[in-house]
Amino acid sequence: MSDQVENQFFPLSYQEQILDSYDLITSVFGEIGGQNNLSYELDGSLPVIVGSPLDLKTRFKDFISVLVKEKPMNHLSVYVSHIKDPKHWIFTFLVKMGIGDTRRGKEMVLDVDPVKTSLSIPKRGGDCYPIYLL
Repeated sequence: MSDQVENQFFPLSYQEQILDSYDLITSVFGEIGGQNNLSYELDGSLPVIVGSPLDLKTRFKDFISVLVKEKPMNHLSVYVSHIKDPKHWIFTFLVKMGIGDTRRGKEMVLDVDPVKTSLSIPKRGGDCYPIYLL
């Protein structure tokens, strides 16, 4: 009963829910992808996670925006996968940057030093933090 009364004052987007991370990340890329000439691929085994939809979407959006912000290339490709961990949901992002050759009417993407990094989200609450991988 106390949970029910407490939850009356918070919109559903602020309450913890079970979320499909694949759908959540897809929606984030949909929002920021067109602005940045960004293509992406998600691993099919991304986990179901628990948290506030608004909070998690904001964390993913902020993290991905930093990854793609002010890159000198005109094409970015991001591959997202998941590393199993008992205490965290760890999402790995492999970012490939490329240079487009538009003189011939088509874009040719050349890999230029891919960047691999991860976002770690605690399963029991707490702050998310990036993990930079070599």
